[in-house]
Amino acid sequence: MAAAMDVTDHAQLKQLVDVTAREYGRIDVMINNAGIMPQALLERVQIGQ
Repeated sequence: MAAAMDVTDHAQLKQLVDVTAREYGRIDVMINNAGIMPQALLERVQIGQ
């Protein structure tokens, strides 16, 4: 299952956990991935800015 949300918003995370636990009975693994992708051509992106 995937969900788009603001992972800094506790209420959104709680809602996801509640809905998931109700739907599937439990949560075995949960990964929160938040990142920023620079707006540039791939060959112009610099790592570690």
